[in-house]
Amino acid sequence: MSTAGLVLAVLAWIFGALAFLVRLGDPLIYDAEEFRRALAKERALSHLFSVLAVASFLAATWLSGYAFSVAKVRAITSGVICLALVVVLGWFIAVATPW
Repeated sequence: MSTAGLVLAVLAWIFGALAFLVRLGDPLIYDAEEFRRALAKERALSHLFSVLAVASFLAATWLSGYAFSVAKVRAITSGVICLALVVVLGWFIAVATPW
């Protein structure tokens, strides 16, 4: 069970990074309507990856807690990875983003 928690913790990191990276640059489009559509598409992708990251994080945390008595090392590792994700994303939101 907790091996799945480790996989989900890694997926949460990947989805979180993708959610951030999708919104990092602006599309090079000169038509105003096409530019708005491109921004809407990027926003939708960012929201999708954010939801997937949070869902993976919650599932990994639940699985690590559920399997703690069986595999303590894997459960603790999964929990630490998930906690690190929250700390890094919180730092990016609070410090690294200019807006």
